[in-house]
Amino acid sequence: MARVEEIVGKIRGVLESGDLRATEELVQLAQQFKEVSEAALRRLQRCDEYLLQGRYPEAIHLASEPPALLELISALNFPEAQAWQDVILMYNWPAAPRISMEQAAQLNIAFGIYPNVEPVFKRYRQLCLTGGPLAERLQVLREIETRLGRVYPAIDGQIRELETERLKTLGAELQLAIQRNEPEKVKALYAELTDPRWRTPVPQHLLQMATLYMQNLQVQELRQHLDRVGQRLKKAMMQRDFTAGQQLFQEWNQLAMQLGLSPADELWMRYRQPLDWVRELSEVYAVANKPDVTTEELAAYEEVIFRWRKCLPAYLEQIYERALEEAQTVETRWRQTVVAISVLVCLVLVVVVLYFLTR
Repeated sequence: MARVEEIVGKIRGVLESGDLRATEELVQLAQQFKEVSEAALRRLQRCDEYLLQGRYPEAIHLASEPPALLELISALNFPEAQAWQDVILMYNWPAAPRISMEQAAQLNIAFGIYPNVEPVFKRYRQLCLTGGPLAERLQVLREIETRLGRVYPAIDGQIRELETERLKTLGAELQLAIQRNEPEKVKALYAELTDPRWRTPVPQHLLQMATLYMQNLQVQELRQHLDRVGQRLKKAMMQRDFTAGQQLFQEWNQLAMQLGLSPADELWMRYRQPLDWVRELSEVYAVANKPDVTTEELAAYEEVIFRWRKCLPAYLEQIYERALEEAQTVETRWRQTVVAISVLVCLVLVVVVLYFLTR
């Protein structure tokens, strides 16, 4: 870099002095400037080729070698560069090549992007050197392309090659995992097969095989989840925890709906008692909190209260008894009111009759 700065400094000195005679020194200066410009241009063009191929590590490495390429280009693009070019044209000497500022700008952008991509490039290089799994190499290469933010022909070609190789082994891996009933392995392979970033068509029979297994696995996992909910629901019933029971009852219904579970299913039969416990006590709770509830309506649930007396929460029993007591009080008062009105009416009638008889 020192040599370039020296050459540029001499050129600027000559231009400032105004002594533009075609001396041997000026000829040598023109030749030196041309040589360093050509060297910079060759490096820049090579970096540009690397970038177009998505080979960012090579481009950054080449551009970072001393003298740093962007600093070199900045030095060569000094303010009086056009005046120096005019001198070269005046003497018809071989001119230094023009350096593309657009390519330099792209290289500068690459320097900004590279820190985010560098770890992934290093990971990919390590996988290639150690013969890492095809699936992992493919995943990392796709991640590189994602982080670069565009499709590069060279990277696209590598991805397609890896996809072709991966599909040759993926089918056998899937079949073996299904035969051995390895859910986690099948899940990973299913996620790989359904990755939307595939460029190479994925064989339909592989997708169907993986999808069928995943559907069966989902049903199995949902049933296991439902069984756990049923166990917790049964425990809530034994502990008279009606609030927890209601929440678990809702969760049960949601899972059962997802499964399309029939009431005749073994799981339904296994947990019918705690399910009935929540359902029937929920009806009791709703009726007991109903405005203007009658003793007749409450009496209809006496059998339910008796049936679940061992699992009946104390607060729910109190709510029911209070509602029954209030309903009885209201009805008693109503009957008393009716009797009083009836007596009053009778008295009025007697008075009226006596009045007419004594006239």
